[in-house]
Amino acid sequence: MQFKDIIKFAVLITTLLFIQGCVNLASDPRTSGTIVEDQAIELKISNRIQADKTLKNRVRINITSYDNNVLLTGEALTEELRKRVIEHASKVIKVEEIYNEIAVMPLSSFKVRNNDAWITTKIKTKLFNDKGLGTFHTKAVTDRGIVYLMGLVTRKEADIVTDIVRRIKGVKRVVRVFEYQD
Repeated sequence: MQFKDIIKFAVLITTLLFIQGCVNLASDPRTSGTIVEDQAIELKISNRIQADKTLKNRVRINITSYDNNVLLTGEALTEELRKRVIEHASKVIKVEEIYNEIAVMPLSSFKVRNNDAWITTKIKTKLFNDKGLGTFHTKAVTDRGIVYLMGLVTRKEADIVTDIVRRIKGVKRVVRVFEYQD
């Protein structure tokens, strides 16, 4: 692949992700206040974790908030460190529920995290391109090949999205963290 091709590919992926973001925002069932609150929750938890010197270089945590429900994924070197992260998250105001999916294991490599980003891109592209699926109110988070699906959906929508995501190459498992509208 030549440099020009790489640039074209990067621009294409960036454009697709930007379009996906716009579509999701326009069809997001959350109020703008809730969206801002979710972003603030993620930032507050992240700041608490980063300020804790005990956790430095001993945990790798992804924080995702959707409708004030927090999904924590990643790795912690020990169970005690994992519990410490959960404690930080639970102290943040407005957090309604915490889904603790932090694994006690060595921290994942850059290669694994890069592959996770690629899987998430494939999921977003597939859901965006499939007729009618771009409007589903879902958020996909990939960690070590495990895909976590969040959002406000009907049970039928959840089944459709889950079935599609399971078929994407590289997905090891799908975990549903949906709020159901029916």
